[in-house]
Amino acid sequence: MWCLVWWFVGVGLRSTLRRTPPTCTDPPGLRTCADPPGSTNHRPGMPGTPITQQDPTPQALCRSGAGRSQIAFRPRTRRRCPSVVLVSTENPHPRLSDVTAAFESVYPTAWAASWDAVGLACGDPEQTVGKILFAVDPVEAVVDEALLWGADLIITHHPLMLRGVHSVAADTPKGRIVHRLIRSGTALYTAHTNADTAAPGVSDALARAVGVSGPLRPLDPDPTDPEGRRGIGRIGVLEQPLVLHDFADQAARGLPATAGGVRVAGDPGRLVTTVAVSGGSGDSLLGAARAAGVDAYLTSDLRHHPASEFVEESGSPALLDTAHFASEWPWLTDGSARLADALAREAGSWAANVEMRVSTTVTDAWAQAFGRG
Repeated sequence: MWCLVWWFVGVGLRSTLRRTPPTCTDPPGLRTCADPPGSTNHRPGMPGTPITQQDPTPQALCRSGAGRSQIAFRPRTRRRCPSVVLVSTENPHPRLSDVTAAFESVYPTAWAASWDAVGLACGDPEQTVGKILFAVDPVEAVVDEALLWGADLIITHHPLMLRGVHSVAADTPKGRIVHRLIRSGTALYTAHTNADTAAPGVSDALARAVGVSGPLRPLDPDPTDPEGRRGIGRIGVLEQPLVLHDFADQAARGLPATAGGVRVAGDPGRLVTTVAVSGGSGDSLLGAARAAGVDAYLTSDLRHHPASEFVEESGSPALLDTAHFASEWPWLTDGSARLADALAREAGSWAANVEMRVSTTVTDAWAQAFGRG
């Protein structure tokens, strides 16, 4: 009698096995021939066709093969389909550490001034990077733009924490930014004075934006550069001489519009041929501009007394004062292009999987200007 019972159990079990497709017991992210028909359970970014019960052979499972560097077999009994686990070791995006290494091959942190704070400010070096936003300032509006776009990394010219802080509590401006970045998994990196002194660097981009060309040379050369190409500021010439009024107009059209525009000190009818430029605050280089014998010096954040005394002295260049943000914004396009080239060299095909964008958010501190010019 027991034999008869066991015979009925065996028949029912075999019938059930024929009716029920095997279910996948493999870990999430792995595709095996045990997946149900039509399954696409696989690691994001892994190439290949979905695996089905109708296509169970290892040859069929591996026929697309691209990006798979390891095939492991696990012994299982009483299965017509061998257990094949396809593991992808190809990452569709570079790691943050790969991106920063490529960027630092162009703008080494060693070139930064001793007082500066450059490099990675926030982020996990092992996280992957698919979208990079370039901006001048690490402020709330830029973080809004980055998070809306889905950026994995923000590269700014200005540091978030240039001066020491004792708290990054979320109820402080800098702390609020740090918390938002960490919660969203967005990294923050800074290239400041190391991008200023690079050749080409911030002032090279500024010179091109305002129409200064020719072989550019540093206004304040870096003594550690034996080739004499690096340094702060650049000196060049206009393609054709312009009176100061027209050069100021050309510069204003080449830079982002800001409330303050471009301020000018000097005779509007003065002929300008040679020009010195320095992105960012440049009144410390007024003496260097005079010594260089240029016709005009374009920079930012010129203070009243130094500028007034400068133009009163006979033979001094004319002065053009732009918004700080505006004089450094042109570098963003150049910096993103140079990073793309460096990634292509360092990371190969990964570079094609990284999207870069230059922020158009105006982050100049001055939003409006009133009164008559």
